[in-house]
Amino acid sequence: MRVIIASVLLSLGLAGAFAPTPRCFSRSSVSPRMAADKDVIDAKIAELAAAADKWRATKKMDPEQAEKELKGDELTAYKAYHAQLKEDLEAITGVAELFAKQIDFKVLKPKGKNQRKRDAYVRKMARQGIKVEPKGYVAQE
Repeated sequence: MRVIIASVLLSLGLAGAFAPTPRCFSRSSVSPRMAADKDVIDAKIAELAAAADKWRATKKMDPEQAEKELKGDELTAYKAYHAQLKEDLEAITGVAELFAKQIDFKVLKPKGKNQRKRDAYVRKMARQGIKVEPKGYVAQE
């Protein structure tokens, strides 16, 4: 029974995979309507590329140079960009400091010979059921 069901499903799957499908796309790369608008699109792309190049140069300016050379909306955009950049940097620095506090572990000095002997004595007494805190015992956190 399982073999019959598997063969029917397989044959339906293969039939669907090789079935003729309608052609949704034409073979031409550019439709006649798009060919007329190609010059307009190229002009817009060139304009956007020029604006992007200008902004790349603008955002790298020193604040004094920007005050001298930029005016109006460009100066406002420059100041807003750098103010947002400064806020983001402060926020990231705060998060990094929080992580650093959690990661930093207190470095403990290694125990000396006498401290190890005191600890061994406390363990020995604990096995006997006696709670002892020997003289000079330093509890380490």
